[in-house]
Amino acid sequence: MRVTNIEWSGLLNTSRVMLNNYHTIHDRFKTRGIDLCPYDVLIKEKNFKQFRVFLEDHWIIVETDSYKLKYTYKAGYTTDFASIPNIFRNIIDNDQDIVIRSALVHDVNFMGWLLDGTGGLILPTRSGFKATNTLFREMLKYDGLSRFKSNFAHFGVSTRIGWRQYKKNSEFDRYIISNFVEMGFL
Repeated sequence: MRVTNIEWSGLLNTSRVMLNNYHTIHDRFKTRGIDLCPYDVLIKEKNFKQFRVFLEDHWIIVETDSYKLKYTYKAGYTTDFASIPNIFRNIIDNDQDIVIRSALVHDVNFMGWLLDGTGGLILPTRSGFKATNTLFREMLKYDGLSRFKSNFAHFGVSTRIGWRQYKKNSEFDRYIISNFVEMGFL
């Protein structure tokens, strides 16, 4: 698989939310018409101390030599961007746009979307796991991350720990996919 083009709607408009002020932030978001992932789902499934919430809709189109996909993230989408352990952030900066774009697509695919055209939540497979991680690496390379760093990131998501997380398909993942993401082939 080779990525031939990536387009996106531009800079992300997000807000950082800390768990200790979730309820205050939730009320503020409600007045703007933006729903957040319920607190009980968020804390049960994820180890977020802080996370980002999209303040407006955002889209990413990824074209490969085999297919073209559009991912739409609705206002309220919750993410930690790239889950890179602090010890490795001197190798890969999880705040770089090129890493964020790839991480957003990877997260949606990792949450249960498989690259087989079904367009729904289906049981994860080894081939879907491999395709998800390969697309992540190829997007990083396309956007200019070095081959070494792209392969390093690919290795990080392709471990047994990654496979267990991929198979898990948590309540948080199902909630986010059902309420805040649309994905389809173009």
